Amino acid sequence: MTRFSGKNRRPSTVFRDNKVHEAYEETCRELGEYSRLVPRQHIYEKVKVRTGLSTKTIAYILNHTEKENDWEE
Repeated sequence: MTRFSGKNRRPSTVFRDNKVHEAYEETCRELGEYSRLVPRQHIYEKVKVRTGLSTKTIAYILNHTEKENDWEE
């Protein structure tokens, strides 16, 4: 569900958002302890390669949504 209340999102959008969150978490795991030291843009670029979304969209998803557990594969 989105962080801000009262907003309903389509199931396909929630699924896409979850995939972005998963890609971000996996990238941070790969970097290990250095994930806090690497510029955010570098991580976003790695997520961009995996998802094909723009950096602006990735930033919006990561900053304004939470991963929803109901939509896992």
